Amino acid sequence: MTSSSVLRDLMAPFQRRSFASTLLGQDNLCCFPLTFTLESSFVQNMNGSVFMTGKSATYQDYDNQRIRIESEYTAYGQTFKDMALRFKLGSTSYNYHVKDNTCTCYVGEFIIDKKCVPNTPIVQKANILNLKAFKIEERKSNGYSMNEWLVQGDHMSGDECLPFRSYMVANNLSIVETEGTNVKASVDANVFKVPQHCPTLDKCSTRN
Repeated sequence: MTSSSVLRDLMAPFQRRSFASTLLGQDNLCCFPLTFTLESSFVQNMNGSVFMTGKSATYQDYDNQRIRIESEYTAYGQTFKDMALRFKLGSTSYNYHVKDNTCTCYVGEFIIDKKCVPNTPIVQKANILNLKAFKIEERKSNGYSMNEWLVQGDHMSGDECLPFRSYMVANNLSIVETEGTNVKASVDANVFKVPQHCPTLDKCSTRN
């Protein structure tokens, strides 16, 4: 298994919601706010030993069609960093990608879908840091199971939520614990600034 495939599995608890479910309905428990900040840290244990640690963040401004997703994790004794920034200026869509301090960009369309949580039974309700919270559980026959706490904070309607904490077991061997460190229905516009070492807008390549 490559480090990139491991990272995709690790990000699953907080980023697996990115499917094209755009309307709250009977198939969704709740949906993310259109604008949100979601920063988290995670630890993966494999056979009782710490295998990987790291942090990830998603910043989304749906109305202005801009999003930034970044991750930093340590595995196999190495630290990996990755960041994707997408935004629109007028009718032009820009896509920036920074991997281990190397930055590239291109002009090309992208879609930011509204993110929703599938309709899953609530097994517990509580307050976490003065936020309304509820716990959901998923179990599959292949040895995968996960429980996850979702929270509803200020400036969020009753059908909106954000993930706060999750505990995932895969193949009865790998355990991933993810904890939100900054979860809110707002975003700092500065996170969408292009890093200084990246190409300027006019230097971005064009994709057909």
